[in-house]
Amino acid sequence: MTSTLALAVLPLMILALSASAFAPHSLPAGKRRSTSASVETRSAPERTELASVDLADMSSSAPPILPPIPPTSKRLFLVRHGEVINPGGDRPVYYGAMDVPLSPHGEEEARAAATYLGGFELQNVASSPLSRAVFGANEVRSMQKDPTVLSRE
Repeated sequence: MTSTLALAVLPLMILALSASAFAPHSLPAGKRRSTSASVETRSAPERTELASVDLADMSSSAPPILPPIPPTSKRLFLVRHGEVINPGGDRPVYYGAMDVPLSPHGEEEARAAATYLGGFELQNVASSPLSRAVFGANEVRSMQKDPTVLSRE
């Protein structure tokens, strides 16, 4: 194999929002904005097409076709951890560096990512020390021949 493949499982909060979620709202010509306080309610932004891809549907015995890269280049796969158990219950909470465990669905997402990446010969698998990232990294490693697992101390 001419390219080096690596995977990093990072506990990042990535939001897939449509551009319209951040677009300023304009008023029709001749209308003025009310000076009284009001609360605007909007439905949740739609997920992008990429964010809704099901890795389980993409996995197969053959690795996906990726564009060729020069022999001196390396390919890096970045994978976000799966769904977590919300520590705030019904209230959304930014959990950041809190060691929040994966939900059962999140564990399935990690397994689907591992199955997908099992089609590649990865040389390294790295993750943060948070349990949700370590779980995903271990799943990916279990689908590989013998990668080295790196972890931040």
